[in-house]
Amino acid sequence: MRNEMTIKTPQLRFESLAVHGGLENGPCGPTTVPIVQSSAFAYERAEALEDAFRGRKAAPVYTRLGNPTTGALEKRLALLEGGLAAVATSSGMAAIATAVMSIVRSGDEILASSSLFGGTFSLFRDTLSY
Repeated sequence: MRNEMTIKTPQLRFESLAVHGGLENGPCGPTTVPIVQSSAFAYERAEALEDAFRGRKAAPVYTRLGNPTTGALEKRLALLEGGLAAVATSSGMAAIATAVMSIVRSGDEILASSSLFGGTFSLFRDTLSY
């Protein structure tokens, strides 16, 4: 799920983007991004939930796939870095696995130092070797 907040940032400087970048002007006009502390999300109609699950509508379905707070962070990071998008992960290993698995294919070889973080070395040696 990608949070589809409208980004309205008229030539803000880096410092202002860091505080206000990607902030959605919701119905109550929050001055900071609200923290969504839910792992699952409910919908009034089954069709709306189906649209969210099938990706036809950008809406949260389960926090492991994304949530509005994470989406706001991703939008802000993309603005700060001048990128099109960003991906936030819940751990360093999740970030490493995401980056590596997006570029290697079955049969590829990875050349890495044995002095890597143990979890990363184990990912390469044990998990991805099958």
